[in-house]
Amino acid sequence: MFLLKNKNERGFSNLNDSIHFQTKIDAELYIFEVQKKCVNKKCANIKVDILDRKSISFVSEVQLPISEEVVYKIKVTVFQKELELFGVIKEKNECNGNGEYQYHFTYFSLSEHFPYHLKIMKLKEAVIKKYQENSLYVRKIAEKELS
Repeated sequence: MFLLKNKNERGFSNLNDSIHFQTKIDAELYIFEVQKKCVNKKCANIKVDILDRKSISFVSEVQLPISEEVVYKIKVTVFQKELELFGVIKEKNECNGNGEYQYHFTYFSLSEHFPYHLKIMKLKEAVIKKYQENSLYVRKIAEKELS
């Protein structure tokens, strides 16, 4: 489901880490503001593949403008927490000529609690990963017992 990057020497992650989703997660992209005028119109469904403290990487079939004058809003649910992130697109790359584009979105959050939510998501990641490791270990023991 996800991979956690940049663990420290103790194996713990910090808030500078990024979450790489093996299966991209669905999100909604809105044009929130253009030239300081509120628009707030949904423009595309997107697939998020990387999330960190300052940015999101996502894929879309829609060609979006890269401009400091356009503020976007992304609504995404991660570990059953809905996040609403506001920011600008900093980079766009075409994906292998398949009609999709990879975007790098840098955001500023209107929620002062966002770092707390990211910390909770990272804790849930660690719990899920430990569960997966333990399940694999138990499965191997059970297979040995049955053989």
